[in-house]
Amino acid sequence: MILDGFFLDCWPPYDRLARLMERQLQLTSWGPILDHGIGFNFDCFYHHLYTGDLEALEEPYPRLLRFAAYMSLAGIQPLAPGFRRCQIRPQLADLESLELVAQTVRGALTFKAAGRKGKRELHLVLPPGCEAELLVPQQETLELPSVPGQAPFELRRYRLQPGREINLLLHHV
Repeated sequence: MILDGFFLDCWPPYDRLARLMERQLQLTSWGPILDHGIGFNFDCFYHHLYTGDLEALEEPYPRLLRFAAYMSLAGIQPLAPGFRRCQIRPQLADLESLELVAQTVRGALTFKAAGRKGKRELHLVLPPGCEAELLVPQQETLELPSVPGQAPFELRRYRLQPGREINLLLHHV
């Protein structure tokens, strides 16, 4: 089972990189499935630390930076399988602009934020079939339908309809 890739964390980083190349060249039957976990990313970093090889960082780290932008800054997270529902919780701090397109199984979800905190424009385009919940501070009052139920501490939830383009002016995000 080790050769099939079930116990990847027990392999040294170099062997894992070699196995990833074998899989990408289709020399094994598994394909690049299991080596793309967070453990693989850290193994690439440790390989770089031990050898100084910068090429070990070229594959995983752009993906980690995109992951951080989507999940942390834009706060885009699925709430239901197949992105039928998702959550958008912008946490931009002093970042004056962020533009990204999250490719979901339902289609592209566009997120654009521009401006400083206190006068920030938010532009969202939701794919068809993907209902979203926008989480913003309680002080923010928007002309959108609210989501019933309890919101996380000091936040308010708003419902965004699928397939729509939404433009908002935020004062507390």
